[in-house]
Amino acid sequence: MMDEIFYEMFEQMPRQGPGKAEYTKRALSCCDIPDYPQILDIGCGTGAQTLSLAENTNGLITAVDNYGPFLRELRKKAKRSVIHKKIQTLQSDMNRLSLKQKFDLIWCEGAIYIIGFNKGLREFKKLLKPGGFMAVTEVAWIKANPPREAVVYWEKEYPAITDTSGNINFIREAGYELVHHFIMPQDAWDEFYAALKDIATQMQEKYKDNKEAQKIIDYAVKEIEAYKKFGAFYGYVFFVMKN
Repeated sequence: MMDEIFYEMFEQMPRQGPGKAEYTKRALSCCDIPDYPQILDIGCGTGAQTLSLAENTNGLITAVDNYGPFLRELRKKAKRSVIHKKIQTLQSDMNRLSLKQKFDLIWCEGAIYIIGFNKGLREFKKLLKPGGFMAVTEVAWIKANPPREAVVYWEKEYPAITDTSGNINFIREAGYELVHHFIMPQDAWDEFYAALKDIATQMQEKYKDNKEAQKIIDYAVKEIEAYKKFGAFYGYVFFVMKN
């Protein structure tokens, strides 16, 4: 039941994490990829960034997610234009990817935390061609001395959180060359949480007599409140690296 409510909530979202097409394009511009690249989009969700990649490259994109309805929604969106010819979907857990080919570009927006940043860097590297590029977003401390309440919140939600320099060290230790990084601007968060708040409000009414569902909805509301309080101290950082 808990998973069903979570997926119902995020299936309605324009994207499953903070981001915007312009920031996907900005990161992509840092990747010196072939004219017709093989691209792997890991944890693609309903594919907001997948569509941006398809619109801005001539590549063939393999979009991977573990939740079938997300992939169906991606295919539905892609079929509205000719870019659907550039996208193939694969339902798979990122912890157990069994792809035989290697890719010119690996993309992972808002999802590498699922496997863990450090582990993801090393596991995804196995699927990247020599000289290939990878672009990921990861939540990080972006300002020193966050309030104790913010630290406690993240120690519970994502104990692996570190600052930007810590993540850069992980990138270099995993054998990559850091090409570029930038903090995701606040408007990406504002749009994401505005949509999430609307959906949470609707679901609070729909599931007002369901205590289990309310726990998931309350979790989302607390996440929004945490960002309002402490968002100046943390954010998503886009990291672009070369194998």
